[in-house]
Amino acid sequence: MRSTIGLLAVLLLLPSCSTTVTHFRKDVIACGNVVKGEQNGTASLETIPHPLVFFWSTEDSELVMDVLLDSECSIDAITRTCMETFEDFSYGVELNETRDLAVVGTNLTAETRLFKCEDLQDGFLGRLLAIVGAFIFRVKVSSWDNGDFWKNLSHRRTIQALWGTVPQRHFNIPEIPISNYEYYTGPEEPLVPEGFWSDRLFALPQYDANLTCKSEAQWLMASIKECGAKPTQMVLGWQCEGEKKYLDVVFVCDQPRRNFSKLHDLMEKKDAKFLLAQAELLKIFAKSVERLQEARTKNIFAKSVERLQEARTSNVTREEALKEYEKDILRDYKACQLFYLELFVASETEFNQHGKSYLSREVTFEHAKGEITGLAGFRSIELISRAAHLLTNTTVSSSNLESLDVEKIKLLMVDRSLGLFPEFKERLTDYYLDYIKNHTFGIARKHLGFLNETGAHARLASMYEKMFSLGSIDLTYSDEDPVVKKDPCEKP
Repeated sequence: MRSTIGLLAVLLLLPSCSTTVTHFRKDVIACGNVVKGEQNGTASLETIPHPLVFFWSTEDSELVMDVLLDSECSIDAITRTCMETFEDFSYGVELNETRDLAVVGTNLTAETRLFKCEDLQDGFLGRLLAIVGAFIFRVKVSSWDNGDFWKNLSHRRTIQALWGTVPQRHFNIPEIPISNYEYYTGPEEPLVPEGFWSDRLFALPQYDANLTCKSEAQWLMASIKECGAKPTQMVLGWQCEGEKKYLDVVFVCDQPRRNFSKLHDLMEKKDAKFLLAQAELLKIFAKSVERLQEARTKNIFAKSVERLQEARTSNVTREEALKEYEKDILRDYKACQLFYLELFVASETEFNQHGKSYLSREVTFEHAKGEITGLAGFRSIELISRAAHLLTNTTVSSSNLESLDVEKIKLLMVDRSLGLFPEFKERLTDYYLDYIKNHTFGIARKHLGFLNETGAHARLASMYEKMFSLGSIDLTYSDEDPVVKKDPCEKP
């Protein structure tokens, strides 16, 4: 039903609650802190300092503890969790009930409050709130300048897997000295023959460290499951102290690669909508400029092509024409902004790793590509906003645009003190660069060879100042013919 949330995902059945929660619905969430209990093994109050979230599992018909929150059990945090968890739910409502829930494998008890995820999809207002809400919880724009953009993505599971934005205290991996683990990059990669492929599996940290590492036999079974047959090679990673168990493994497979066609089809459909929206919005902006120029020369203004003839018989002043022009530009920009936000809100995909005790490098990379396209989508919103402000002669800042430079994104990827797959840095940077070259509003790819250079945002800003100004559009950098075909942000 849902994807794994972060490296903190721990699917724990709570049998002690089975007689008290039978009336719970699947949209009930319990959230609270560990408040009492004696240390058992490696789990203690100190190792679980943040609120725990319990979900209703339709597979087990029980509440299961699945994730740690990085904030208190507020309505905002629950709403964010609702949007990440259920496709048909969008915001949280408190039920004014409490439950004491045991943390399996320990003698600890969490004192929780109950919430439910309320449907917000009926009607236009609900749709609008859901889209805006999803955006607010995905990105906290105020944190961009201090480099915390990635940390504030609500879809933390991929970022945690790649660059480890969760503090060390959330995990309990005593077998690995932190000073060494911070620089661990995985087993030596074996040679992969042509036509073969490799994957790396990394054990998910658990509250009981004994569950973290796996024996060679366990890793062989996991590799067979991922490969579809016994791997041709298998290289074990970090050996956990005092036992013949290992933190990770790399294997080589001669079977057909895992099929991500469903995911790729979804991304291609989003990409097609993305490109169409950008091209058509540019044409709509050009048409608004054309109408303003006509109003300046003929003292007329038309709100739309259909009303052009009617406007020619009216006596609209230049001031009114300018006001209507500005309204048109901002309206079209806002409409496409909401369209983009909805387009890039993460949807359920086939790379579900929920319930597994390890992460697959290949599956996580496909997931990460989806997050990268989301960044590119937000970058497009920034660029369209810049164009709209220049067209209406209002002030625009370049700080957010700078945060999305390739150089800045790459630096963020370097911070991998807890990252499981640091080898993604170059692959994802190249993917991001290639993607934004094809998705820069109003500028064709052939003019964007500088995007990987230092200060690319400043050069891009200068190009936009040449392209867009009050009542004027210069399409020198665009290969598009500015003829409006249809509303790019209109729902089918």
